[in-house]
Amino acid sequence: MKRQWIMASAGLLVVVVVALPWGTGYLAKQQWQQVTQEVNRSQALLDMQIERYDRGFWNSEFEGTVLLRNPANDDEISLPYLAKVSHGLTGNLTEFQPVNGWTPSGENWFGDEAPRLTAETRLWGSAVGELTVPKFSITDDGSAETVFGSGGVVRVEGGLGSDTVGLSADWPSLVIAAEEADIRLSGLTLEQEMQRLSGDVWVGEGTVALQSMELMPANADAVMLRG
Repeated sequence: MKRQWIMASAGLLVVVVVALPWGTGYLAKQQWQQVTQEVNRSQALLDMQIERYDRGFWNSEFEGTVLLRNPANDDEISLPYLAKVSHGLTGNLTEFQPVNGWTPSGENWFGDEAPRLTAETRLWGSAVGELTVPKFSITDDGSAETVFGSGGVVRVEGGLGSDTVGLSADWPSLVIAAEEADIRLSGLTLEQEMQRLSGDVWVGEGTVALQSMELMPANADAVMLRG
């Protein structure tokens, strides 16, 4: 009898482990439909659209478009994206990639690496979005200014239907190089908490910390400020 109970329990465990990814995958589709509605309703700067969703057992894939709006003149920039969803036992991990790449055609801002944008959602509704940026170097051909940095991480934490959002950023080093002077920022961190007041109106408070800032003029001595 004891052996039968063990075998039955093991069989039930296998069924649960196999069935859970299917369930989280089914829920992921519902969650992303809800996310697009909430994002579009809570602000007016961007509009997120899902145009195709292919749900599988262990993973899914969907594609769509993000429309960025300029509130000054109502101009729009269309950014098509592809998202791949991995189904887990208690949630899903979604990785987003721009269809046209992370940089304009002919540019190579990030060397051999590329930024990584992910969103992790759980069955109970919590969600964490994270953008990881590798080392980069961006030059403005018009002004000859260059911005380069060590890379960093930006994270957004919240939940489906939540009126509270947390934002954090960690940027070890950032340099702005121009003909007149260079500016070097070290140890830049940001912590921001926001609450929805009503509609697309959000309020909150945050802190910005900087370990040091160095100004290096082309024809004068360098000046350093420490935080």
